Amino acid sequence: MAKQCKYYDVCGNNVGSNSRHLECSKCSTIRKRYGITLEERNSLYEEQNGCCAICDRQIQFYNTLKENPNGFERAVVDHCHTSKEVRGILCHSCNVSLGLVQDNTDILVRMISYLKD
Repeated sequence: MAKQCKYYDVCGNNVGSNSRHLECSKCSTIRKRYGITLEERNSLYEEQNGCCAICDRQIQFYNTLKENPNGFERAVVDHCHTSKEVRGILCHSCNVSLGLVQDNTDILVRMISYLKD
């Protein structure tokens, strides 16, 4: 019989058959990478009504190896790389945009000014 993830009620996953851990790989990755549980991630998503915190488009968590079922952009957890604090849930495009400017607000202000000119 397969062991269930200790967050099974939230994730619905089993733990690998040869694993000594109590978390499935999905829950373990979220906890290690962002310091939050899958339940906390899902709560943030619900608080944002399933929309990106920046552009307000509808987003959805899905496996990038699978086809996007609803045509929504992929949701990702956004966090500060310095403090490691989770800031919110963003669409992939907004998250990449922040990364490309290295979270530098001066660059973002100059970009806005450039677009307005």
